[in-house]
Amino acid sequence: KNSREQLDRVTAELDRVTAELEAAKEEIAVKVAQVKQYQKQVEAFKGQMLSLRTTIHIREQELMALNDHCQKLDEVQGKTTAELEAAKEEIAVKVAQVKQYQKQVEAYKQQVEQVNTIP
Repeated sequence: KNSREQLDRVTAELDRVTAELEAAKEEIAVKVAQVKQYQKQVEAFKGQMLSLRTTIHIREQELMALNDHCQKLDEVQGKTTAELEAAKEEIAVKVAQVKQYQKQVEAYKQQVEQVNTIP
């Protein structure tokens, strides 16, 4: 009778430990599935990061090209402004010459009128 009770206790303990092991196996299986899901998410995230890095690199190159273009435009504008200033100065000189010629023409007209008024 004593060994029967001991056998029953050992069997009950074995059943309890087996049940705990089964529950632990199920928990481990759930955790493994979660880890695999996380790994998939991490891989997807890595892919997104690589795509973003590529996009950022492309945008940086576009910005550098735009910056170069703007610098060239600034240079052209500077040259154009200098050319305009030089042209303005030339025009001012020509205007002054024309005014001088007009004065000379007026003076010549007056001389001609004076000569014409002499009897």
